[in-house]
Amino acid sequence: MNVLDEPPENSSLGIAIVSDELTLFAETLAVFLRQTGRFSRVYTVPPATELAENPFPALPDGPVYLISDHRSIGLREVIPTRQRLFIILVSHIRNLPQFEEVLLLKPDGLINKTDSTDELLRCIAALREGRSYLSSSLARLLAARHDRSLRLDFTPKEREVLRHAQRGKNIAETAEALSLSRHTVITHRRNMMVKANCNSITELLSIAVSEGLISY
Repeated sequence: MNVLDEPPENSSLGIAIVSDELTLFAETLAVFLRQTGRFSRVYTVPPATELAENPFPALPDGPVYLISDHRSIGLREVIPTRQRLFIILVSHIRNLPQFEEVLLLKPDGLINKTDSTDELLRCIAALREGRSYLSSSLARLLAARHDRSLRLDFTPKEREVLRHAQRGKNIAETAEALSLSRHTVITHRRNMMVKANCNSITELLSIAVSEGLISY
């Protein structure tokens, strides 16, 4: 474990623990945090798997802010603290499935690695005010998810066509099973792809699974 510089006198600022699989990223972020004066101490530590043979030392009193990528989230199980532990995840999130996966970890703050350091400072300020925090780029991603969910208001007949496509049925087989014309099946498929903003039945099925409309 590496402690950066001597801590300022005000220990009530709390302690920052920075961890990332990319050591250089963690060290650079820790240096930045130390320079801001937002914390009484700033530590860099390896991921939890590397701490198995090196127990975490006792920490000074004060709130603890674990700032890590989602792969280092296991550190929260080995940090010895009687104080409040805040989890700030700084991860590469490129799409909705990744976003939803990280949300399951229930962080107090969530920031994309492509976000500016200002987002991290705003996150820290929000947590100190008792609020959770989602960076602006991820908030836009969440809004896009909500908008798409609203668009995916498939009709009952469209859902039937979708379920047959999921079972591997082609247009002719779906038409026969549902007593529809081929043209009607094609129209239902096209309407669903417009709502989902996609260009193929394969992509439509993937989106439908991610939105919980169907399951494999």
